[in-house]
Amino acid sequence: MKQEISQNIGKKAVLIMKGKKYPVLGVIAEDFSDVDTIKQLVFKITGNSTLTIKRKADKGCGKIINKGNVWSKDLKNRGCSLLVVVHDLDNNNLEELKEKIRKAIEPSPIKNFLICIPIKEIEAWLLCDEDAISKTFSLK
Repeated sequence: MKQEISQNIGKKAVLIMKGKKYPVLGVIAEDFSDVDTIKQLVFKITGNSTLTIKRKADKGCGKIINKGNVWSKDLKNRGCSLLVVVHDLDNNNLEELKEKIRKAIEPSPIKNFLICIPIKEIEAWLLCDEDAISKTFSLK
């Protein structure tokens, strides 16, 4: 059975990631800057900058819907046991978009997954963190 990590992401996933054996996190996103943003957030939340994060992204959100299941299978084959799918809300309806993404990855080969839909561009989440901005965008 698949299990979506939703409200428990702040507790359950962090506990999993703080355990002795670190899981490999797979991230599917619109582009690689989104993956880098998630990477910085995960490192901040878990306090562990050595976690392995594998990614699948392309230019734009259409690939997530069209290739979500294939990409999640690839991430599973590459050793991922947790999955985060990131898709900006843009001008979509939140519930409709969440359902569209869920259908795109079903059946999810990775049991524990989170669909993350930032209301604004996900990079905006970094605005309060100068270090995270510098690392994500390779700034001095």
